[in-house]
Amino acid sequence: MRKQRGASLVITLMVLTVLTALVASYAATQRVSARGVIRRNETILATRMAEAGIARALAELSVQTTDVPATVNDPWAQLGQLGSERFIVGEGSFRLEIIDAGAFVNLNTANQEQLLRLPLTTEQVDSLLDWKEADVGPRPEGAKDEYYTQLENPYITAMRPLLSFDELLLIKGFDPATLYDPPAEDQPNPNYVPGTGDLQLSLYQLCTVESQAPATGINGINRTNINNVGVQQMVQIGIPQPTAQAIVNRRNNVGTFTRFGEVFEIPGVSLEIAGLILDNFVVGGTDVETGKININTAEESVLTSVPGITTDIAQGIISRQSVGYQALSEITTVPGIDIQVLQQAADYFTIASRMFMVRVIGQSGQTTVSMQAIIVLEDDGPRIVKRIMPPFQDMRNYWRWETEPTADVIVWEKQ
Repeated sequence: MRKQRGASLVITLMVLTVLTALVASYAATQRVSARGVIRRNETILATRMAEAGIARALAELSVQTTDVPATVNDPWAQLGQLGSERFIVGEGSFRLEIIDAGAFVNLNTANQEQLLRLPLTTEQVDSLLDWKEADVGPRPEGAKDEYYTQLENPYITAMRPLLSFDELLLIKGFDPATLYDPPAEDQPNPNYVPGTGDLQLSLYQLCTVESQAPATGINGINRTNINNVGVQQMVQIGIPQPTAQAIVNRRNNVGTFTRFGEVFEIPGVSLEIAGLILDNFVVGGTDVETGKININTAEESVLTSVPGITTDIAQGIISRQSVGYQALSEITTVPGIDIQVLQQAADYFTIASRMFMVRVIGQSGQTTVSMQAIIVLEDDGPRIVKRIMPPFQDMRNYWRWETEPTADVIVWEKQ
């Protein structure tokens, strides 16, 4: 009898143990399920917050026009305080930053000389140029279809401008470390700014594949194609008659100008005359210039990618950004700039922009969503031309934002 009662007790305990385990398992499953629902809801709200940040940037850029210089003092540049402000909207929030696309090196317009001043090997430069250009033959260290069609997953050379930054990963010699890591010490030109290696910028932080500037001069007045102007028109803006005649003679005898550097090589063109030319003329007849670097917004690492621009000259350019360049001719007064430097560098620069990059991080609870958009200023207002999925979930380090916001702006507070 006792043995039966003992056996019954053991069975009862076993059943209770199993039931307890089942209940615990069910409770754990419910907790995981609840956390999953919470996470999904947070992701939805964080995404909406990021979208709200882009909408806020659009509203700010709606008052920016292309007939004025784009400077670091403009309201769009101050909005969000470089990502350090948090805009609170009910139970969610967003942080944002608007950047002039002209503050970057445009990989689609950069020539070989400029690319070699970036943290890239000669193989990467040759391969990038081969990828973009329609010429049949590859460069010495580059690649065309003969290389790409022999890969395990074959494809052909694009022979067009890059459509996105991460398209670089399709090109021979490029890998994620090249794009997103600071340059290693054994890479060419690894040090752009004084200081330790952690101050050096990655290719992602230096470059873009999209940037545009208006081809306008002072006060938004359209500049004239220098290949079409006569002697008298140049004299009227202050260019001495002999120099104006020499410009026309060079154009008639050698051919049309393809860049400012060719104009500035003409005897008699001084820094003052070069400034008049920069403010009043363009080379070519386009209303939009692609790939120009804005001296009002670019930092040292970008400026020193331009042939002829040393660290000292770049620092001199940056020292005046707090005031802002109102005319491209003002670059001629930067210490270290002479006519020889202008011959190399003038074609790379602008003072305005019509394309901007918006960086946003939306947050709900512990969940964050990073977004990026390219916005172009058109006659009827700003327009989103592209949304970009950032390469990493948390982009604060790559965007060089503070880890935590330093100030809160309440947009709407839930009652």
